[in-house]
Parts: sequence; structure tokens; C-alpha cells
Amino acid sequence: MADQSRPAHTILELWTPEGPVHRRVSTTPPRPATLEEIPIVDLKGMKFEGREKAETASAIRTAAMTYGFFYIKNHGIPQDVITNALVQAKSFFSQPEEDKMLVGSHMNRFRNGFAPVGSTQINRAETRGLSRPYSRTQRKYADKHSRRKRGLPVPLPAPT
Repeated sequence: MADQSRPAHTILELWTPEGPVHRRVSTTPPRPATLEEIPIVDLKGMKFEGREKAETASAIRTAAMTYGFFYIKNHGIPQDVITNALVQAKSFFSQPEEDKMLVGSHMNRFRNGFAPVGSTQINRAETRGLSRPYSRTQRKYADKHSRRKRGLPVPLPAPT
């Protein structure tokens, strides 16, 4: 029997570079997902044109919009590349925070890069994040880390 005293959904305000965005989210307490509930998208259809490609794109959109994540198969990425990416991620996040801050999200106007625990917040009502996010860095800012290591000045864009 459903709990009638609590609504099934609420509206969450998210902060984005384009301004606030509102999303309808469930108020049901979280629980671990079962394997049957995690969408698996087969990318082999992306190699084709027409209906197969459109169906694959639709499956990606549905999984992303409905669940927010999904597993993919037949992506064509060699296992050694995947393994190396995981090794590099573990290596990066095992460094002292001072070293990770050399590529901190405060370094550029796009806010890409490392953000320490407690420094992110998606809206005014939520507490600051307890994760250690790293956002993709724009290519033109990728050399900041090496510039700082070599003692060169790191240009920062003017605040907007």
C-alpha cells in the first residue's frame, strides 16, 4: 500500500550555465537497482544508416531520459583502452588534493576540471556534494596543468 501522506514526485531545481532547470523527480526512497532494471544499449546499430541507426539513437535517448544512465555493448572500444582509462582515473583521484587542484574547476570560465568534496551544489535547497567530480576540460585549457608544473603563468579568463 502506498504512503498517501507523501507525494510520489517533487520538482527539483537544478543550476545550469543557462540558468535554473526544473525536473520532476520521485520521492520514493532509493534502493539498489536490479540487473533487469539497468538499460543495456547495443551500439551495433550505429554502424548502419536508416532504421537501425534511428532505433539505436532512440534507445539511447529513452535510457538517458528515463534512467539517467545505461550500459552499452558493441561499442568497439578495445578492453585495453578501457582498462587504461580506469587506471588513469584511479591514479588521478589517489593524488593529494593539492595536486588535483592544479586542474581545478575554478581554473576556467567553463568550470571544467576537478571539484573537491563539498564544493559543488546543484541547487539552493540541497547540501553541497559529497562526491569528487571531475568535469571534462576544454582542449584549449588542457595545457594548464603542464604550464603550472613548468612554473609558467596560467592565464585565467576574466570573470563574466
